Amino acid sequence: MKRLVGLTVLLGAFGFCMGCHSFFQASETHWTMINVTPAEAQADCHLIEFPDGSKALIDIANAADARGTALTFLQRHKIEHIDLVVISHVHWDHYGCLVDMIKSGITVGRVAINIPASREIADVERPWGCEWEDVQATLQFLRDRHIPYFTPKAGERLMDMSVGGVRVHLDVVCLYDGINTPIGKTDINETSIIVRLSHGATRALFTGDLGNRLGTYLAANNFDVAADLLKAPHHGTEGTAPNEFFARVNPKAIFVPSPKKLWFSLRSKRTRDFFAEHHIPAYVTGIHGHVMVVLTAEDSRFSPSIRVHCSYDLPIQCNLRDKLELRLESDWEALATKAAAPSFSRFPGCRLPPDRCPKISGPRCPI
Repeated sequence: MKRLVGLTVLLGAFGFCMGCHSFFQASETHWTMINVTPAEAQADCHLIEFPDGSKALIDIANAADARGTALTFLQRHKIEHIDLVVISHVHWDHYGCLVDMIKSGITVGRVAINIPASREIADVERPWGCEWEDVQATLQFLRDRHIPYFTPKAGERLMDMSVGGVRVHLDVVCLYDGINTPIGKTDINETSIIVRLSHGATRALFTGDLGNRLGTYLAANNFDVAADLLKAPHHGTEGTAPNEFFARVNPKAIFVPSPKKLWFSLRSKRTRDFFAEHHIPAYVTGIHGHVMVVLTAEDSRFSPSIRVHCSYDLPIQCNLRDKLELRLESDWEALATKAAAPSFSRFPGCRLPPDRCPKISGPRCPI
């Protein structure tokens, strides 16, 4: 019998679900894809809350046109300490809020970061991608604050615990330094630390900005990238991992830290089409706001559900085994230009602007 995923997904407006943590049991792991992309620029910030109370961040940044969004979320949810910060790679839209967060008073236990083996790789992307001086200044800031940082190794277990008989861990799948790689010299994106979160048998894969070249290599070789949930590499845009990589992961859902305009653009067309054609739901911060995933280790006979929150309204319940109403390119473009597509209604009582509310048709899940 094929294993079903034990998970719940909560979506909502900025600042959603205040105090919602009290609804969940101690045996659950919560992953929140924080909406740091409410306008037009992209960024990544993911909060993981483990069953034993420890917390990790995978990337910590704001979009260039949404300053303060990551820190605001953490402060509103009374996050005071982060045990581990994983900086997937040294692009500003993945680490740019780290110093501000620490200066705000949120304490950090340690930082995992992959520094390229050569400054040359970074300088190629000046000023739009990687500022070497700023990276070095960030490392000096960590030293001044006596916060340890390190470069992890492939296969290293970064977090490990057992709660209620359930094993929960965060593992490094792979990382390269941009010079010593199986595909030759790469750009900064291909130095991304790829990590996998496991809660029991349920897996979530975080891919940083994994690109096409390294993604092709990983798909063609014996890397264990299978996961129930996939954080979209490179915000789902051009240059991201190939479709063969997506097929190897074989996720039940994909989570995209991307503004709405970028997700609906031609730059994201290949990613959109792949998951739509394979009937895999996509959750996008620029459309759904903050997205919380609740991982459980349920019995394989348990039928998992997706709970969708819009502001503080009651959730829609959808079974992952149900046929989701996913749309191909022509419908994506229609939804990108209209507040509500024909024959669709807004989520009942949604307090968001019409273009931010999930669209539903009958009892089915939103897109």
